Amino acid sequence: MRELGEEDSLPAVFIIDRAGVVRFARVGNNIVDRVSVRELLSELAKLSPAP
Repeated sequence: MRELGEEDSLPAVFIIDRAGVVRFARVGNNIVDRVSVRELLSELAKLSPAP
C-alpha cells in the first residue's frame, strides 16, 4: 500500500535533435514541478537556425 504523497512517476521533458542528440532534459522533483512553456520555447529557439 502506498503512503500519501508517494509518486509513481515524475514529469519529464526531453528535446532531441534530428541526429538523436539530447539537447535539453529536465525531470521534475514532483508531479507539479514542470518546465514552463516559456522555458521550453526558449530552449527550442536556441536550436532553430537563424533566419
